Amino acid sequence: GEFVDLALQDTAPPATDFDEDTEIGRSLRMTAHMIAAHAALGAKRQVFFVQMGGFDTHDRQRQLQPQLLGWLD
Repeated sequence: GEFVDLALQDTAPPATDFDEDTEIGRSLRMTAHMIAAHAALGAKRQVFFVQMGGFDTHDRQRQLQPQLLGWLD
């Protein structure tokens, strides 16, 4: 909501380089930014859940798994 948006605006984004072209990269970047904004959010305990699908590869695993693991790395 608006409270979170304001807290994030007042907190520098993480310096870590996340792959903005992948969903997991964007999710991890937002998580790092939320952790950095913990004081502005008044959070004493933070729990985050990020997920990355696509590993249920019944076929083409040899082609897909290296790409998936690369995104996760």
